[in-house]
Amino acid sequence: GISFYRFLVPYIVGALLLCILSMFMSNFVIPKTNAGMYNFKEVYMHKNHSITTSNIHFKNSKYAYVYAQRWRKQTMDGDMFTYEIIGPERLEYKMRSESIQYNESTKKWTLYNYVIRDFSGEKEVLRMGAQMDTTFNFLPEDFNADETAAETMSYSDLKKFIAKEQSKGSSLVKIYQIEWQKRLANPVSIVVMTLLGLCVAARRTRRGVGVHIFIGLLFVFMFIFLQQVSTVFAISESLSPAMAIWLPNLIYLFICACMLYAMPK
Repeated sequence: GISFYRFLVPYIVGALLLCILSMFMSNFVIPKTNAGMYNFKEVYMHKNHSITTSNIHFKNSKYAYVYAQRWRKQTMDGDMFTYEIIGPERLEYKMRSESIQYNESTKKWTLYNYVIRDFSGEKEVLRMGAQMDTTFNFLPEDFNADETAAETMSYSDLKKFIAKEQSKGSSLVKIYQIEWQKRLANPVSIVVMTLLGLCVAARRTRRGVGVHIFIGLLFVFMFIFLQQVSTVFAISESLSPAMAIWLPNLIYLFICACMLYAMPK
C-alpha cells in the first residue's frame, strides 16, 4: 500500500552509502596502497633495468621549454635533450645535446655533444662542444612524471599536482584530469545504476525475469562502452575531461527520469 517513490527510498539510501564508501576508498585509501605497490615494483621488479619514458615535454618557466626524447629514471640520464627560450616574439635561445646526465653529488647536469644557438643579440651566437657541466632550475623528478603518478595521490593532492603540471605544459595533463574526474563520477554511477536497475526490475512482464536480466545487462554493457568512448574523446580533446567523464552518468540519469515518469505507479 505504499507509493512507488517510498519503495525506492531504502535502495537509494543503500546506493548512497556505497557511493560515499567508494569515494572515500578511491580518494584516500587506494592511492596509498597504489603508492606502496609501485614502490615495491620499482625496488624488486625493476631493480635490474632502467625504467624508460619517451617524449617528455614540460614548461620550465614562462618562456622556457624542456624536451627529452628518452629519459631513464634509475640512471638519471636522457637522450636528445632540448632546452628552448621562446620570447614574446621569437626564439631567443636554443640548446641541444645528444645526451644529458644528472650528477647527484654536484647537483649539476652534464651535456654531451651539445650545440647552443643564442639569438638574443643582433647576431646569432653559435657554440658547440663535446661536454659541458651546467645547472638548470629543474630536477630529474620533472622528467619522471608518468600516467601512474595520479593513481598514488589523494583527491586534494591530485588537484594541486594538476595545477602544477598545467603551468609546466605537461602532455599528461589530460590523463591526470580524467583520473581526477573519475574519483567522483565512478562512485556517483552506483546511484545512477541502482536507480536504473529498479526502473527495469519494477516493470512486470509476462516473459519472466529473464527479460529483466537481459535488459539490465544490456544497459550495463552500453554504459561501460560509453565510458570508454567518452574517455577517448577526452584524450583527443574533442570533449573536456569533465564533460567526457560525467556524460555517461548524465545520459543514464536522463534515461532513468524518463522511465520513472512513464512507469505505472
